[in-house]
Amino acid sequence: MHSDLSDIMRITTLMQQVLEIVRGYFNIDYPPDAPSYPRFVIHLKFFALRMLNNSAAVSDDTSLHDIARSRCGQACGCVDKIERYLAENWCYHLSAEERMYLILHIERIRKEAVAQIRDCGEA
Repeated sequence: MHSDLSDIMRITTLMQQVLEIVRGYFNIDYPPDAPSYPRFVIHLKFFALRMLNNSAAVSDDTSLHDIARSRCGQACGCVDKIERYLAENWCYHLSAEERMYLILHIERIRKEAVAQIRDCGEA
Protein backbone atom coordinates (compact mmCIF):
# COMPACT_ATOMS: atom_id res chain seq x y z
CA MET A 1 0.00 0.00 0.00
CA HIS A 2 2.83 2.38 0.80
CA SER A 3 4.29 2.10 -2.70
CA ASP A 4 0.89 2.75 -4.27
CA LEU A 5 0.50 5.93 -2.26
CA SER A 6 4.05 6.93 -3.07
CA ASP A 7 3.40 6.41 -6.80
CA ILE A 8 0.21 8.47 -6.62
CA MET A 9 2.11 11.28 -4.90
CA ARG A 10 4.88 11.17 -7.52
CA ILE A 11 2.35 11.19 -10.39
CA THR A 12 0.47 14.10 -8.82
CA THR A 13 3.68 16.06 -8.26
CA LEU A 14 4.85 15.49 -11.81
CA MET A 15 1.49 16.53 -13.26
CA GLN A 16 1.33 19.67 -11.11
CA GLN A 17 4.85 20.69 -12.06
CA VAL A 18 4.24 20.24 -15.79
CA LEU A 19 0.96 22.18 -15.57
CA GLU A 20 2.79 24.95 -13.71
CA ILE A 21 5.58 25.05 -16.31
CA VAL A 22 2.99 25.48 -19.08
CA ARG A 23 1.05 28.11 -17.10
CA GLY A 24 4.21 30.08 -16.35
CA TYR A 25 5.73 29.72 -19.82
CA PHE A 26 2.70 31.25 -21.53
CA ASN A 27 1.56 33.34 -18.55
CA ILE A 28 -1.94 31.93 -18.86
CA ASP A 29 -4.74 30.64 -16.70
CA TYR A 30 -6.28 27.45 -17.97
CA PRO A 31 -9.76 28.14 -19.32
CA PRO A 32 -11.99 26.06 -17.02
CA ASP A 33 -14.45 25.25 -19.79
CA ALA A 34 -11.80 24.55 -22.43
CA PRO A 35 -12.23 21.04 -23.83
CA SER A 36 -8.50 20.53 -24.25
CA TYR A 37 -7.63 21.05 -20.58
CA PRO A 38 -9.14 17.77 -19.28
CA ARG A 39 -7.59 15.91 -22.22
CA PHE A 40 -4.21 17.40 -21.36
CA VAL A 41 -4.55 16.39 -17.71
CA ILE A 42 -5.48 12.84 -18.72
CA HIS A 43 -2.51 12.74 -21.10
CA LEU A 44 -0.21 13.91 -18.30
CA LYS A 45 -1.54 11.23 -15.96
CA PHE A 46 -0.82 8.43 -18.43
CA PHE A 47 2.50 10.00 -19.39
CA ALA A 48 3.52 10.05 -15.71
CA LEU A 49 2.47 6.42 -15.30
CA ARG A 50 4.52 5.39 -18.34
CA MET A 51 7.47 7.43 -17.18
CA LEU A 52 7.47 5.96 -13.67
CA ASN A 53 7.11 2.45 -15.11
CA ASN A 54 9.90 3.06 -17.64
CA SER A 55 7.58 2.27 -20.53
CA ALA A 56 7.96 5.36 -22.70
CA ALA A 57 5.99 5.76 -25.90
CA VAL A 58 8.51 5.12 -28.64
CA SER A 59 8.16 5.10 -32.40
CA ASP A 60 10.71 4.99 -35.19
CA ASP A 61 8.63 7.39 -37.29
CA THR A 62 9.51 10.99 -36.44
CA SER A 63 7.61 12.58 -39.33
CA LEU A 64 4.64 13.64 -37.16
CA HIS A 65 7.03 15.08 -34.58
CA ASP A 66 8.76 17.07 -37.31
CA ILE A 67 5.42 18.44 -38.54
CA ALA A 68 4.29 19.35 -35.01
CA ARG A 69 7.64 21.03 -34.36
CA SER A 70 7.45 23.10 -37.54
CA ARG A 71 3.85 24.24 -36.93
CA CYS A 72 3.83 24.77 -33.18
CA GLY A 73 6.98 26.73 -32.41
CA GLN A 74 5.75 28.31 -29.18
CA ALA A 75 4.61 24.97 -27.79
CA CYS A 76 8.01 23.48 -28.74
CA GLY A 77 9.78 26.02 -26.56
CA CYS A 78 7.53 25.07 -23.66
CA VAL A 79 8.18 21.36 -24.23
CA ASP A 80 11.92 22.10 -24.27
CA LYS A 81 11.50 23.63 -20.80
CA ILE A 82 9.48 20.61 -19.63
CA GLU A 83 12.17 18.32 -20.99
CA ARG A 84 14.87 20.20 -19.05
CA TYR A 85 12.76 19.93 -15.89
CA LEU A 86 12.28 16.18 -16.39
CA ALA A 87 15.98 15.63 -17.05
CA GLU A 88 17.11 17.67 -14.03
CA ASN A 89 14.49 16.49 -11.53
CA TRP A 90 13.44 13.03 -12.70
CA CYS A 91 16.46 11.87 -14.77
CA TYR A 92 14.09 11.29 -17.67
CA HIS A 93 14.41 12.18 -21.35
CA LEU A 94 11.42 12.48 -23.66
CA SER A 95 11.14 10.34 -26.76
CA ALA A 96 10.25 12.07 -30.04
CA GLU A 97 6.74 10.63 -29.78
CA GLU A 98 6.24 11.93 -26.24
CA ARG A 99 7.49 15.36 -27.35
CA MET A 100 5.01 15.34 -30.23
CA TYR A 101 2.04 14.54 -28.00
CA LEU A 102 3.03 17.20 -25.48
CA ILE A 103 3.50 19.76 -28.27
CA LEU A 104 0.04 19.06 -29.67
CA HIS A 105 -1.73 19.18 -26.30
CA ILE A 106 0.10 22.34 -25.23
CA GLU A 107 -0.60 24.06 -28.54
CA ARG A 108 -4.34 23.40 -28.12
CA ILE A 109 -4.25 24.79 -24.58
CA ARG A 110 -2.30 27.85 -25.75
CA LYS A 111 -4.73 28.57 -28.58
CA GLU A 112 -7.76 28.24 -26.31
CA ALA A 113 -6.19 30.57 -23.72
CA VAL A 114 -5.37 33.14 -26.42
CA ALA A 115 -8.94 32.90 -27.75
CA GLN A 116 -10.37 33.38 -24.27
CA ILE A 117 -8.22 36.48 -23.70
CA ARG A 118 -9.28 37.84 -27.08
CA ASP A 119 -12.96 37.13 -26.37
CA CYS A 120 -12.76 38.79 -22.95
CA GLY A 121 -11.16 41.88 -24.49
CA GLU A 122 -14.02 42.18 -26.99
CA ALA A 123 -16.76 41.86 -24.36
